[in-house]
Amino acid sequence: MEWLKKKRFPTNQALLVIGEVPDVTAALVAALTAEGYRVRMILPGQGIRRLQADHYAAELSSPESVRDLHQLLNGRTEEHVGGIINCLGLCPEFGTTGSEDGEAPVSVAEWTFNMVKE
Repeated sequence: MEWLKKKRFPTNQALLVIGEVPDVTAALVAALTAEGYRVRMILPGQGIRRLQADHYAAELSSPESVRDLHQLLNGRTEEHVGGIINCLGLCPEFGTTGSEDGEAPVSVAEWTFNMVKE
């Protein structure tokens, strides 16, 4: 039963959790932190700023902003990103089924692409 073993991310690299669904992402971050992972929350926002110790906001639609966020995360600690957990599709602002303009799915895809390519 080799395939049943738990897959582990590298613990020497950060995991990024993108988006915020209060109960879901808080529980996810708590569980990952309890497992010994370094977790950084990335929230969509204007500009780039550190909100709390491990919470950041960035303009995810801008490749330049995401690049600057990557430099901020890598900063003094030479911290590398080992994985991204994308919760944007669960966020209330993107989870509406009656979106008239159809922009929400495009935004989620674009923001995800920007994060992964950087």
